[in-house]
Amino acid sequence: MSRRRVPQKVLNDIGRERIDILLGLAVEAVREDRPERARRYVEIAKRIGAKTQVPLPPDVAICKGCGV
Repeated sequence: MSRRRVPQKVLNDIGRERIDILLGLAVEAVREDRPERARRYVEIAKRIGAKTQVPLPPDVAICKGCGV
């Protein structure tokens, strides 16, 4: 049996959606004074972006030092 391949466009759309959700959660976590949680959300969003080859949105500011 052969496996079906998901089209790259669909993967990109899913990746973009998940990145947007995670970055929104990171913003909420920073507002609630939970930097560790925000750092984790950003880390996961970066991994999804790398795996699906979708860049992070340019309007989102992420600290290069602490990752929040």
